[in-house]
Amino acid sequence: LDLEQAEVIVALQADILGTDRSMLSNAVGFGKRRDPGPDNKAGMNRLYVVEGGFTSTGAAADSRLALRPSEIPKLLAELERRMEKKLAAGEAHADDAGEKAFDEISAEDRLERFLDVLSHDLAVAGGKAVVVVGDHLGAEAIEAGIQMNKRLGSFGKLQKFTPRVDDGLSTGESLAGLVEKINDGQIKNLLILGDNPVYTAPGGVDLSAALGKLGESEGTTSIYLGEYDDETGAVCDWSLPLSHQLESWGDCVGDHGYYGVCQPQILPLLGGRSAIELIAMMLGEKLTDGGAIVRRTADQAGGSDLSDREWRGLLHDGFKEGLKSESGALELTGKAGETESGAPVATAAVDKNQIEVIFNPADGLYDGRFANNGWLQEMPQALTKLAWDNAAVMSPATARGISLDPDATDSSAGGGRVLRHGQMVALRIGDEKVELPVYEMPGCAPGVITVTLGYGRERVGMVGGDPDKGVDVVGFDVSAIRRDEGVMIAYGVEGRPRYTDYVLATTQDHWAIDERGRDETEERSFSLVREGTAELYKRVSKFAEVQGPHVPKVGPEVNGSPSGSPWVEPLAQLQQEDKENGVTVPQWGMSVDLGKCIGCSACVVACQSENNVPIVGREQVMNSREMHWLRLDRYFQGDETNADIVQEPVACMHCETAPCEQVCPVAATVHTEEGINAMAYNRCIGTRYCANNCPFKVRRFNYFNYNEDIGTGYGIDAYPSNIESANRKLQALVMNPEVTVRGRGVMEKCTYCIQRVEGAKINAIKEGRDVADGDVVTACQSACPTRAIEFGDISDPSSAVSKKRKDDRSYGMLGQLNLKTRTEYLARVTNPHRRLMTAKQIDELENMEQPHSHGHGGHHDSHEEGHGDHEGKHGHDDHKAEEHGA
Repeated sequence: LDLEQAEVIVALQADILGTDRSMLSNAVGFGKRRDPGPDNKAGMNRLYVVEGGFTSTGAAADSRLALRPSEIPKLLAELERRMEKKLAAGEAHADDAGEKAFDEISAEDRLERFLDVLSHDLAVAGGKAVVVVGDHLGAEAIEAGIQMNKRLGSFGKLQKFTPRVDDGLSTGESLAGLVEKINDGQIKNLLILGDNPVYTAPGGVDLSAALGKLGESEGTTSIYLGEYDDETGAVCDWSLPLSHQLESWGDCVGDHGYYGVCQPQILPLLGGRSAIELIAMMLGEKLTDGGAIVRRTADQAGGSDLSDREWRGLLHDGFKEGLKSESGALELTGKAGETESGAPVATAAVDKNQIEVIFNPADGLYDGRFANNGWLQEMPQALTKLAWDNAAVMSPATARGISLDPDATDSSAGGGRVLRHGQMVALRIGDEKVELPVYEMPGCAPGVITVTLGYGRERVGMVGGDPDKGVDVVGFDVSAIRRDEGVMIAYGVEGRPRYTDYVLATTQDHWAIDERGRDETEERSFSLVREGTAELYKRVSKFAEVQGPHVPKVGPEVNGSPSGSPWVEPLAQLQQEDKENGVTVPQWGMSVDLGKCIGCSACVVACQSENNVPIVGREQVMNSREMHWLRLDRYFQGDETNADIVQEPVACMHCETAPCEQVCPVAATVHTEEGINAMAYNRCIGTRYCANNCPFKVRRFNYFNYNEDIGTGYGIDAYPSNIESANRKLQALVMNPEVTVRGRGVMEKCTYCIQRVEGAKINAIKEGRDVADGDVVTACQSACPTRAIEFGDISDPSSAVSKKRKDDRSYGMLGQLNLKTRTEYLARVTNPHRRLMTAKQIDELENMEQPHSHGHGGHHDSHEEGHGDHEGKHGHDDHKAEEHGA
């Protein structure tokens, strides 16, 4: 997908910004078109999403419609019919006179208006519009989406396909077909290269039993090459160690069809062979070195042997345009017309015997292949903020609909008891069932449940689960209710309540900025996260200032004012001293664009990796003791049936008037002359006064020596006398040597990656120059795919971060406290069609006035009065319904 060139994007049950395999390139292209300012010459794009559950793509949408997956193919057919009609008639108008707001009409009317507006936008955009149909919906629906793009003129431009390389080996046979052949004796020897199919196989496909038959008779065997002693390795005759992808040579054909090479970053730590090396050895080839094999393949791809210079160039670039693979024409099946006919239906009714279950890869674990990675287990999942857990995510209406069960074991079932958030529910197809805890989330379609894959593994390691070694299983395995013919969506699932309680490890309720209660938090939430529409931004560019709280004038900003106040603005004083001394000291600051943030949590894990942030485990997460320096707060707006989500990254704001510094009795948290709120770990005595006084609740306390809890399980259990020393060496390789490893009783927080700041200064000194803009890139900034984060010298007017902070959308969180935060935000701007705006959005568009004052509670210039009132509300963990999950 080339989303950078797209003006209208339609995602139908397609998480193109979340778990899609091309998520990274999609996010980069999408983010480039989310700037509403004049720098974005092409203008903002518009994202429409139709889905059954709630995904990261749905949270980023300008307009979203919750619809059962079974109805989406019908919607696609109806959308195509209306689009053809508008194209033929040359319509370029969508009347909105006298209409109610989108959130004030019924579900049926919302569906009708959504179709009308979307078909109009597609007809107007033409070749600048792209329709993406998710793999969940099947080949027929995907082909129908391709046909729509061909009609629009975007196929081959915004949507491109690169055929797989025909190696003559792939048969496309299903896993069920393989099992059948093994059971019939047609396969005598089986080689499995990674992937752990015994765990990932859908229900009804008993690969484990089939593999058990191999090896029972003479002349048969099964060989597994894998990274772990996992479920597949346990049932195979031979289990061989696979080297990690960062330890292996390999090659690939990328999404754009270019041939690329994969190079090892280090030698294998614990031995092992790559797949290509093992195959070469089994074939008795002379070349068994991975690098030599890849070079030979590169020669073949280029048609002639590469010279040493060309080979080094290929290694340097990683890919070669001249070695582009053959990309033939896309062959369609002709089944696009077989999608379900009839008008789509948006119903609120829930039939507990006809539940539709969507299976999504986990944000961190994917299909379970990363289950032994503690960083990814503890990373809060997008939207639900679950860690070390998965759940049955459903709307409150769905929970109510499946509550009354005459067959339930609970004596009170059938008497009006309602299934609640955190209680167990059984999902059954035929004779197979799974039980999971309920997670209520507004915005999900009635009758739809979303579950994540990758959990419930019983043989993966000391992190992901291994009951034989005393390690508890993490989460719930849902493969039993998956079917080979529809592995990503199950239809006709029976839902039965169990009412037994289960405590979910979710982080959304942790580190609350205050405990003022749900209604009060909702009333004041615009001081935290602010957003408006593109039309509002064009008319009232400083809408973020209007939405924010009243910021009173607290005194003069510099000495010598008529009032004679002794207050000295810290930044102004430092800059004046530097000017007098003839030196230039950078003043570091950050800007976060909420309009570009898609909530992927890449910044969270990057920060953890860079700064040696420890993993604490499920029990400590439930005790609100997770150590992440950066968190992603999630806010709902709207009601349970028509909800939207706003997400906001929150870390230390590096306040110039930092409340934490004023209460530390030992000066363990101090301000540097460059404006960084720094930590002196060896001074900290653990009073936690600073955490109590921090209004943003971004400080983390080490209750235990988390980094000393080493454990075993690195594949070296055969040498028990060396386990401890070997594990310590392996753990040391994980740690960043430029960052202190903290111990028990020490407070820690974001440091603006001070080690990277100092490293850039050292490099600049070596080169005899000043630190240039862009020399310092924080870990979170480097990992962000949409460039939502900018960091740099805010005293340099030409720096990228200074330009961001001068934007009319820029504001400081809790500006009314006069904290002078070095981290500021750009208010989120969405681009919905006028007919799909909510009542709040329309009211702001029609009634909001540009403020006469200057300042938004976060800049370093004067902050005058004049913030207007606002009527919009965000609900932090609340959506104005009954008790729903955070």
